Amino acid sequence: AELGAIKGLRSSFESAFNSGDAAKLTALYTADAVSMQEHMPPTVGHDAIQAMYTQMHGMGAWNVTLLAEETKVLGDMAYDRGTFVMTMTPKDGSPNVTENGKYLVLLQRGADGLWKVAREIGNSNDPMVPPPDPKAAKVAPKQK
Repeated sequence: AELGAIKGLRSSFESAFNSGDAAKLTALYTADAVSMQEHMPPTVGHDAIQAMYTQMHGMGAWNVTLLAEETKVLGDMAYDRGTFVMTMTPKDGSPNVTENGKYLVLLQRGADGLWKVAREIGNSNDPMVPPPDPKAAKVAPKQK
């Protein structure tokens, strides 16, 4: 039963994320949750997590697919580990960006019996994009 409830939470997360609903996403987290995403400092608490998702979805439409590989319940705590594929379609018409990665989520069962995200970390499996080659940069001609 607990694994089914956690699967439901994962499904609710995907649905809220893919619809761009920052408020519904935030409701899936504990009040003191910590989200640790790549290339940004930890995001702590409901207000900061909602602001993070609002900012992300302001950049474009997102789609994530989560594939759980291991879920284990340990009393009122559980963890969910797996992989993700995430695509962002920028609002400015730039090409879509797709990332393949992995996640680890620590879940907490509340007094109401509902599971929520307490801590999460996600990071990419894709190679880091190298910085531009300074030799390839065009140099403006000197003014006389």
